[in-house]
Amino acid sequence: MSRPRTCDHEAVLDLWCAGLTLREIAAAVGARVGTVTGVIIRARRRGDPRALRRYHPELYRPRMDLRAVSPPAPQPEFTLEAAE
Repeated sequence: MSRPRTCDHEAVLDLWCAGLTLREIAAAVGARVGTVTGVIIRARRRGDPRALRRYHPELYRPRMDLRAVSPPAPQPEFTLEAAE
């Protein structure tokens, strides 16, 4: 036996698909942010196209390909000579 739903899952997914944030959706449907997150995660697992992940390029730094970076050039060795 499952628990009764605390919010309308269809409304949550429709609002997520429309581009609202988790907080905005939680306020609109009268639920907690964690509840909204759970609805979206479970919908992703079921393959619901409305629950796709969002990609915000401004939040991520580009990854550096370490294979494309050449090793540092060797530095000349310095020796101290005694002053005469």
